[in-house]
Amino acid sequence: MSNTIEARTHFTDLPNEIVLIIWKYLTHVETMRSFGSIRCHRYIRLLEDYCYKSVDFYTTTFSTFQLCCTQLLDQFRFNVKIFKLGHQNSYSQLRLFSRYCLSSSSLLDVFPQLEELVLRNIHDSDVNDLLPYLSSIPFIDKLTLNNCSLNKASQLICESLLSEITQNRSTSCILHSKNQRDGLSLSEQLPLSYQPQYSLTYLQIDVRDLVTLKYLLICLPNLLTLGPFFFYCERNFNLILLIDFHLGVDVKQNDEELFPVSFDPCSSLTKLIIRFKFFYHR
Repeated sequence: MSNTIEARTHFTDLPNEIVLIIWKYLTHVETMRSFGSIRCHRYIRLLEDYCYKSVDFYTTTFSTFQLCCTQLLDQFRFNVKIFKLGHQNSYSQLRLFSRYCLSSSSLLDVFPQLEELVLRNIHDSDVNDLLPYLSSIPFIDKLTLNNCSLNKASQLICESLLSEITQNRSTSCILHSKNQRDGLSLSEQLPLSYQPQYSLTYLQIDVRDLVTLKYLLICLPNLLTLGPFFFYCERNFNLILLIDFHLGVDVKQNDEELFPVSFDPCSSLTKLIIRFKFFYHR
């Protein structure tokens, strides 16, 4: 005779409205870990509709992150449309996720329905770990890099953003740097492999100089919105100034060498917002 005591529960009898109220107090990852093992078709449908489509590991503990990557991944990966990676203050999720899930597969193999990718808190030493993620840029709608060393990652970002792939579907990029002296940088001699990217219409970015701005305008001819983005200048005083430049008028007048009268790369772009940040020279 078995000594196992089976306790009956009516938890699965709760209406959907009550279940969703409970889930409001949990992150999607916590919900997946707590309720993903319940063998109930109704719960599986609720998870697919309300949790599996957007996965964010921002506050996830290391043990739960490992569990999601190694045991729970197949439960939700085919439904994920928004994937957010990068812990708020500790371990490198990019490197770990690559080791667990991308050693023999691409990001789009893992998440075939992916539309938006958010990567956060990327340490300088982890910049090279961006490669398997950035290579997905042409095949998703939106990319966000937040708190990333854009200067160090400039080549990787531009190689993916301006790739020769003809069916590029990316429409929006938000690229924010780690500190006030960091930003994307493009050299005067652009590689021949860089091609104009016609699908991107929205760009928010921190740049190092106006040369980079010029080449971004040339390479992204269908932009509708550029900015607000930061342009960093070294001065002997501290000042943050927000200036709205109208392309074709103010920008050309401010720097005729970089932006001559004949310069008109983005026919759809009507307004350019630049935030100048000046910092002390030491």
